Order: sequence, then structure tokens, then C-alpha cells
Amino acid sequence: MNNELKTLRKAAGLSQVELADAVGLTQGAISQTEAGTTTYSAAAFKRVLGACSVGKRERQRLILAWFKEQAAQV
Repeated sequence: MNNELKTLRKAAGLSQVELADAVGLTQGAISQTEAGTTTYSAAAFKRVLGACSVGKRERQRLILAWFKEQAAQV
């Protein structure tokens, strides 16, 4: 998931700083999530998808994958 998020950000033409500013996170949080050392909250994840202009179907797929990933960590 982390590489996919980085790919989406880059496809949207956003730097980590620009994405962080757009969604109310720090650049460090973006970097750590892309590196796989942390994860976004559900709300932050949805804001990231919106800022990256992810389409409805892809957005639904990614949200489902995010929830599955979170459930596996519990």
C-alpha cells in the first residue's frame, strides 16, 4: 500500500510537502507512511486520496484495502 500511495502522490504531481499542506499533515508523516513505518488515520487517508484526485472506483478499492490492512494489524 505504501508504494501505491507514493505512486498516486507522484502521479498527482505533488511533492510530500505539497500533499502535507493540502491534507493538514506534516511532511514527516507523509514520508513515514510512504516508507511503511506508520499509517494514516482513516480520515487522513481519505483526505490524501482526495488531494491526489483518485477516482471513485480506485478510491473505494484503496479504502477497502486500507481497512483490511488495519484489521490485520489488530
